[in-house]
Amino acid sequence: MDMKSIGIGIGAGLASALLIASLVSGSSFSFVLVSLSPLPLLIAGFGWGFAAALIGGVIASIALGAATNLAFGTMFLFAIAGPAAALSLVTLLARPAEESEDADVRAAGGTEWFPVGNIVEALAGMSVLLAVLFVLQFGFSFDSFVEAVRPSIEATMELFRLTYGQTGALPARNSEEYLVAVRRMAQLLPLSLVSFVFLMLLLNTWLAGKVVVRSGRTARPWPDLASLALPRRDLFILLIAVVVALFSSGLLATFAGAVAIAFVFAFLWQGFAIMHFVTRGRPARTLILVFVYFSIVILSLPAIVLILVGMLDSLFNFRKRFAAPPKAPSPFG
Repeated sequence: MDMKSIGIGIGAGLASALLIASLVSGSSFSFVLVSLSPLPLLIAGFGWGFAAALIGGVIASIALGAATNLAFGTMFLFAIAGPAAALSLVTLLARPAEESEDADVRAAGGTEWFPVGNIVEALAGMSVLLAVLFVLQFGFSFDSFVEAVRPSIEATMELFRLTYGQTGALPARNSEEYLVAVRRMAQLLPLSLVSFVFLMLLLNTWLAGKVVVRSGRTARPWPDLASLALPRRDLFILLIAVVVALFSSGLLATFAGAVAIAFVFAFLWQGFAIMHFVTRGRPARTLILVFVYFSIVILSLPAIVLILVGMLDSLFNFRKRFAAPPKAPSPFG
């Protein structure tokens, strides 16, 4: 590694730490800045290699630990820096085409890059791992987790009551129904965390890729959204996770639910990929895409349809049933 890459890594780490430090401002906009904290590390990783992202992550963790406390710096290292470095590593994985298991790739020659579907699979796995670590820091039983997060849940419920009034939606405090509601909300916390982490990492990966492609620094041809195809095993992982979540309890049900949510989001993006693929070359493509994206913001049904399409694509490979699309006008579809 040259000194420039080290310098880029250090700069990326300090930029990432500053984005996290925006929390002290108390501004509502700080949430957006914190959500973008992996971006400098990913740009460094995609443009200058895994080591640059790793150095940046370590620098940011040290800076945050020195400014606050060791626990906060460690949390950043595992929650932000680690996933960013890992994504940089897997995104730049490659092998000679002759070593590929795909006959078409071997025939084309050149280099086979880590598939975009496997990158999204890695994103799902990282989001689940972070949710599991979040729960286990409070103990190895669901009851210990509930007790740890109960004050926050009760504060949220009280805020809801003060804001909207006592409408009967909330049971009496410390009643059996109240305790059941607390446990259910506690079980939803890891699922919410998985959703947030997955979308945050996905957005930052896309933004970092776009920046690096525009700068000409990327080592690989940036993957097209329409090429996203999850490994078939992910469909079976999702189905097994749903079954386990429905027919178990405690930590096992919570972790299975986290896995299910992560791969539901992954298949949603595979559904988007198919939509981008089949609309290429069609006169109303822009109108169709805008309508579908806008509908998803308003309604949940289009998203459910896309999730099902993504899941079925793992079995039937819809894109092979359509004629080859015209060349994409942009590396991001």
